[in-house]
Amino acid sequence: MQITDIKIRKFFDENFTNLTWTCEICGKEFETKEQLDDIGSEEFPLLKSYKLVQDIDLKSFDNWTPIGDSVTPFSGNFDGNNKLISNMKITSGNNVGLFGEISSTSVVSNVLLSNAIIEGSFDNAGGIAGINNGTIRHCEVSDLRLTNNKDN
Repeated sequence: MQITDIKIRKFFDENFTNLTWTCEICGKEFETKEQLDDIGSEEFPLLKSYKLVQDIDLKSFDNWTPIGDSVTPFSGNFDGNNKLISNMKITSGNNVGLFGEISSTSVVSNVLLSNAIIEGSFDNAGGIAGINNGTIRHCEVSDLRLTNNKDN
């Protein structure tokens, strides 16, 4: 695992008059399902940036716990790097997907999700995120089976 780089970004307001600068430490690269599962831990905080460097098979998880939730949403950046995340299965929870909830400051990009099963009784569900308040771009979900047994 390594810290990849530091990016300095400049942003203009909608009239292109006010310039602001941000500095972002582009967090850790990771390659195992255990590291992906640890996002939200002390070692992998929800507010950092992550980049996937290998395909990940989640088949060994009987019930994937989504990254972030309504109390502590994912507030970092996640670059899937066009690597495949496969065989995600979720059978319980409220806001469910690879991410439970994504905050307004987050960008999730380049995620390829395949062969996912989400079944149960929940309020919000999606392959990438149960609730998205941020930006999801260049992501692809294929072979998703979604079954909601919740009575509305």
